[in-house]
Amino acid sequence: MDDLAFENKDKSCIQILEEINKFRNNPKSFIEKKKILKKKKLIEEYENYIKDLEKIEVLQQEKELFEISQIEIKKFSENYSDYIRYQIGEELNLESDLSDNFSKEEMALIAIDDIEEIDDLIPNLIVNKSDKDKKGREILSNQEYTHIGISKLDNDEGNFILLVFGKLKNKEEIKVENNLNQEEIFSLPEEENKIMHQIKEFRENPKSFIEKKNVLKKKN
Repeated sequence: MDDLAFENKDKSCIQILEEINKFRNNPKSFIEKKKILKKKKLIEEYENYIKDLEKIEVLQQEKELFEISQIEIKKFSENYSDYIRYQIGEELNLESDLSDNFSKEEMALIAIDDIEEIDDLIPNLIVNKSDKDKKGREILSNQEYTHIGISKLDNDEGNFILLVFGKLKNKEEIKVENNLNQEEIFSLPEEENKIMHQIKEFRENPKSFIEKKNVLKKKN
């Protein structure tokens, strides 16, 4: 797929990707960043979480996820006080439809507006007082996610980062799902099944339906 070769060349976004992938590749090497947290209780929580983590596959940039991040960062920057900063699976509130490459159930989103330095990123995702359910660390350390879309926006309101994580389906998974969709159509009640086939035929060959014009009554 062409999307696999996608690269967001924004320097800030590259830095963010590199930092996340350094963490995933060697989580324990980030223990030294505990000093950023300052408070003893937060440092202990951070250390206890990091020390048990093993290597996680690094993430690749992906065009569709990047485009979603572009839409979402605009929403986030315009309404950051009400925007939900951690969204997983069905919690995702996306405006755009997804392609066959991704499903909402295997995606997540993180919105950040309190990072001044790149070194602050990982500690603040792992230990953050506003993240009571620890979703930031859950998303960051999830083995299932293979790809990411990153956007960064700086304006008068502040500095905003939007991360969209997803598991890219392989061609076999897409094929199986498409086959299941076909089976669902054929399992519909007879009348509904006819309607679905009519729609399918029309979409495939609209001109063949010209002959059905006699169904329409002439206007007086």
